[in-house]
Amino acid sequence: MDITRATSGLLTCLILFASPPADAEQIDFRKVDSWGYQLQNVQPRIVADDGFDVLVVDYSRNGQQATALTPEDVAALRKRPGQPDRIILSYLSIGEAEDYRYYWNPSWVEPNASPPARKVIGFAGSPDGKSVGVATYETPLSRRSAASPDWLAEENPEWRGNFLVKYWDPAWQAIIMGSPDAYLDRIIAAGFDGVYLDKIDANDNWEKTRPTAEREMVAFVKRIAAYGRAKRPGFKIVPQNAEELLKFKDYVATIDAIAKEDLLFGLGKKTDNEGNAPVDVAKSRRLLDKAKQAGKKVLVVEYVSDAEAIKRATKQLQGYGFVPLFAKRELDAAPSKVEAATRPSTR
Repeated sequence: MDITRATSGLLTCLILFASPPADAEQIDFRKVDSWGYQLQNVQPRIVADDGFDVLVVDYSRNGQQATALTPEDVAALRKRPGQPDRIILSYLSIGEAEDYRYYWNPSWVEPNASPPARKVIGFAGSPDGKSVGVATYETPLSRRSAASPDWLAEENPEWRGNFLVKYWDPAWQAIIMGSPDAYLDRIIAAGFDGVYLDKIDANDNWEKTRPTAEREMVAFVKRIAAYGRAKRPGFKIVPQNAEELLKFKDYVATIDAIAKEDLLFGLGKKTDNEGNAPVDVAKSRRLLDKAKQAGKKVLVVEYVSDAEAIKRATKQLQGYGFVPLFAKRELDAAPSKVEAATRPSTR
């Protein structure tokens, strides 16, 4: 998921819940029942007096090292007076490269290349080819130059500036971890408690041409977990989406929780307020239950804005034993007061 180049702003309360127990230095992930997710407009020195247990933010205000959060910033986000410290996770995309990150080289794309909008012709993995799954397009989209590295693939048509990567390639993995300048190493040095891994589902884009794509993504996540935990014991691993990978027991054993976008609303729909087909909800829920049965928390973020839909969704998600959050898809602002008011604690 892309974030804009915001350089300042206010980290406001993403959602309000009752206070967690005050019997530990930091809340146990197994006791988490609230979370926040904000990638834009973050100002860590100003934090609302909220009760959420987990916070996902970007490690940098605009993707560059010059605006990266410091260990002092992360500590300020973590503290909750009179309550256990919250868990602070850094967003980390491992299935796509983002052109606003510190590692990006502008020479990798053709200057001023601006392809026309692509027409969606179907959704891979969808029973009817129309409603769910990974979008397929009329023609390939490419702005890559002759100087682009071998691991860099096509641009994401839905998020300009985000490029699919060959995530199994050692050169890409070296950008992610293994040296002081690597992405994960910077996150660890800043004092984050773990990472929130995005674009895990990039394996969907490769499965037709690379039968090992799923296992290679699992191996990559396991390598990230082992590396992070060797550097910082207890380092948390929370992937977003790709619940299909929960069929692998070693993957489930590796992660601390899993997050899911668009479980109930907005999947392949024209608006975020359109409900998903019951069969699709049930399929994802069965997979997510594998994590829950293993004692892992399931965090769900819905981008629905209709107040009545939020009330129904809150009850439904909490009934599943999942931890819900309602936010703008841009992840640049707190929910409205009416949204927060419909979110009672599960305690």
